[in-house]
Amino acid sequence: MSSFFLAKAGLKVALFEKEKLPRYKTCGGGLIHKSINMLPFSLNGIVEKEFFEVAVCDHKIKRSFVVKRDVPIISTVMRENFDYNIIKTAEKQGVEIFSNTKVVDIIDKTSEVLVITDSASYTAKYLIGADGANGITAKTISENRNYRRIPALECEIYLNDILLDKFSRFARFDFGIIHFGYGWVFPKNDHLSVGVLSMETKVNLNKQLQKYFAEIGIPDTAKIEKHGYSIPLNTNNLPLVKNRLLLTGDAAGLADPLMGEGISRALLSGKIAGEAISNNFDDPLEVVAFYNSRIYHEIIRDNKYTGFISRIVYNYPQLRSLLLKIKGQQLSDLVTEASMGEFKLSSEMRNPLNYLKLLINK
Repeated sequence: MSSFFLAKAGLKVALFEKEKLPRYKTCGGGLIHKSINMLPFSLNGIVEKEFFEVAVCDHKIKRSFVVKRDVPIISTVMRENFDYNIIKTAEKQGVEIFSNTKVVDIIDKTSEVLVITDSASYTAKYLIGADGANGITAKTISENRNYRRIPALECEIYLNDILLDKFSRFARFDFGIIHFGYGWVFPKNDHLSVGVLSMETKVNLNKQLQKYFAEIGIPDTAKIEKHGYSIPLNTNNLPLVKNRLLLTGDAAGLADPLMGEGISRALLSGKIAGEAISNNFDDPLEVVAFYNSRIYHEIIRDNKYTGFISRIVYNYPQLRSLLLKIKGQQLSDLVTEASMGEFKLSSEMRNPLNYLKLLINK
């Protein structure tokens, strides 16, 4: 996203990708509505299914709450197609793409950045790192980046037509099965993306995944492609910027602490990074100030509140089930509204009257 906005602003931009494009990326592939709204271009032919209904299930109390909207709550994509579409759109805007090119070193100088790849060296006024929590950009900013990690397993599951139709009515989130976490089902055109995550690193996710399959009715005979990954969270206020280097998305650890959703945060932080540089190109100190301020007010502050909710949801399952039993539909609607960008949780949760309204309203 950064490269697109920078090129659109008239700057000369290069994008380095270590893999040959397009490349598979482990991801559930569920785009929330505000992610779609952030994109300045169409996803025609990229979106596989749109879901105007999402089910939130708590298996402890055996209750399900279906949230409905007039616009898609979740749209499903295959990440290799989604990412490649963004890159090709950036290329049309004038970005020079270097695929199958690995960055092996970054030297942050006072007036420029030296980027050394496995084939050549380049100089730039700024470098935006969207290369993940283990990427070289994050390590250049600070070596010991002690991100909290959320372990997850994601599967591409191929079923017969009858079972595929059964699961394709809506996207779903299941609580009360996975220890300290949840499971999800995101239907695609010809298969399901099914996954589990846990906030507890010692949980055996393979066993939890099998338990989830059994609970929701995924047969042992299904063809399954399984992938493991971890979602980084920057809970220690590690720096996101250093001189002329900026981190976005997972490289910055900006995922949502409640659900682990990271695509919307990657898109937004990329857009903000592009604006920080294009608006303040000749003043690197102002780039740093602009980026830090916007990221705090638009992402990090919300993460503090969703982190608080996350601790209640996963560390106190009996309290979660009680709240869902009493106010399940309202809470499901509330989280959906926040995910769609209809309001910011940080703004709502700072007002004590909103807690009272939630308790009083039927």
